[in-house]
Amino acid sequence: MAPRPAASRTDETAVRFLSAAAQLIDRGFLSVEQRGRHPANALKFPASIHWLRIEDVLRVAAASGQASRKSFHNRWPDKDSFIRDAIVYAMCYQDAPDRDPNVYLAAADGLFRDPDRFLEDTWDFSIAMFTGLLQDPRTFLMIHLTPSIAHYPEIQRAVDASMHEARELWRATYAGLILRLGLRLRDGWTVTSLDLTFQALIDGFLICDRARATLMDQGATAELFARAVCAVVSGALEPDTQPL
Repeated sequence: MAPRPAASRTDETAVRFLSAAAQLIDRGFLSVEQRGRHPANALKFPASIHWLRIEDVLRVAAASGQASRKSFHNRWPDKDSFIRDAIVYAMCYQDAPDRDPNVYLAAADGLFRDPDRFLEDTWDFSIAMFTGLLQDPRTFLMIHLTPSIAHYPEIQRAVDASMHEARELWRATYAGLILRLGLRLRDGWTVTSLDLTFQALIDGFLICDRARATLMDQGATAELFARAVCAVVSGALEPDTQPL
């Protein structure tokens, strides 16, 4: 009889545990319903995830297959090592590629066909994308963990690689749209600087929505975000190539 394969942090059983952790992260204080609530234990890294209990991971994982404490510890010797892997798993959407913000690239390709509708399409796309981001609790994971990630090189490397690939896709999309519609950027603007500006707007508006949830509903925040994006686009394009 062939020997049983050695336990791995990437095998089917490990993925079951990591997926369970991702579900719990989504259900936890990162979700919209938990605004204003904070876990009691915020001392150990990662402060915003340390509330995650192995007992809960085992319980959720058991719903989709065998998930014993022994099989868990055959893969992770302690809670901290598991949490680090769970963070990368969740942040890179390994359990839910259909929720990865990169899915909006397909929507961008379906719009922006008529130069005369460029700003209208920019508005529609910005509203749809930002509304989707606001409604997905996973969106806020990066914002919560960014201050701590730099102290953990293994997490930083994995997340940086995923983000680099995503940013390359977005920059290629922007460059393709500019070329397809016959637009030109003003001096001082590049596709990269445009991409960085859009990302800063996204991060800033997401943080403001969380911090000021009682001052503005999500629909109003999305509209304000769309206005900001349209303003940036109008300022970045050569006037003679912009639609009237």
